[in-house]
Amino acid sequence: MSFEQIFGVIAVAIGLLDLVGYIAYFTGIKLPVSFWKLKPMQERWGKIPGTILHFFGYVILPIVFGISLLLGYRP
Repeated sequence: MSFEQIFGVIAVAIGLLDLVGYIAYFTGIKLPVSFWKLKPMQERWGKIPGTILHFFGYVILPIVFGISLLLGYRP
């Protein structure tokens, strides 16, 4: 397994873990970990735009980046 594939697997795993965290956050389940950058982003950009930016940066971007590395994209 190459470095890019290992990094891709890690990026996808982080994105999926954050997705599970968001699902728990919006359903009201308390997890032992929390999004420590979500609150400052909501304070700076507003509640909805801050949440969207955080979700995009910490869930969507790692998953897309990881999948692209797994499929053979080389930066």
